[in-house]
Amino acid sequence: MKEQLCKAFCDELRITEVPLGYAVGTAFRRPDGDAVGFYINYDRKTPGMARLEDDGETMPALEAAGVDFSDGGPRSEAFSQLCAEHSVFHDVDENVLHTQFMAEELLPAAAVKFVAFLLRVQDFLLVTRERVEDTFKRDVVNAVKESFAGRARIETDYVFGEGYKDDPVDIAIIAEGREPLAVFIGTSETRALEALLFYDRVTYKTAMPCRVILIVDSTHTQKVRARTLNRVVNEMPIAAFRDEKLAVMTRLEREVFGRQGTVH
Repeated sequence: MKEQLCKAFCDELRITEVPLGYAVGTAFRRPDGDAVGFYINYDRKTPGMARLEDDGETMPALEAAGVDFSDGGPRSEAFSQLCAEHSVFHDVDENVLHTQFMAEELLPAAAVKFVAFLLRVQDFLLVTRERVEDTFKRDVVNAVKESFAGRARIETDYVFGEGYKDDPVDIAIIAEGREPLAVFIGTSETRALEALLFYDRVTYKTAMPCRVILIVDSTHTQKVRARTLNRVVNEMPIAAFRDEKLAVMTRLEREVFGRQGTVH
């Protein structure tokens, strides 16, 4: 088993000589699919001494994705603590994450710790994605409540009866004398698939009087795979919310009240 585990970890290890020392690629992957790697940078002034460092893209990529590492920012303290735990330093001028210089024989053990750091720092991206998804869902809910105020009952995380207790919808718009509208918010691949299944069930299987629509952030959303998005477009109503709030609310009003009941 030890040999098999060593093989699994080491087979994808790639070491390439570069001007500053060595570039090392590992079997681990970042969320974008790229391999987690690092450089061994030798000290030109002190033979036999080297440090480990990233490629200078880790921090810019996370910040571009919305992670705020600035002083006083929501992730600043957690990032500083993570660096301290793994003995890693952040060169702000060059945006490079690195260890201190050490004797060459200490590099292997330090490399394991450094890769663990590079993996853990990616978790900040997951937290940010969750926050973005929560913000998107909250914005849609608030827009619906504002648009339908006084004209319909708005329920969130709503269940359409006992037979649908395992199929809560993100928003139910219920207007007197009209079919209710079940709104699914496409914060994930799973949620888009659940919208498809719900639409299929109420439209073709149970014939429950209910309309269904999926709202995504944009037609280029990365939260839902292109194949699934194409299925939604071909099978059920869908709307894109980003920069189109008023248009989406008009679309929802048409779904509930019909064209004559739409207020502009």
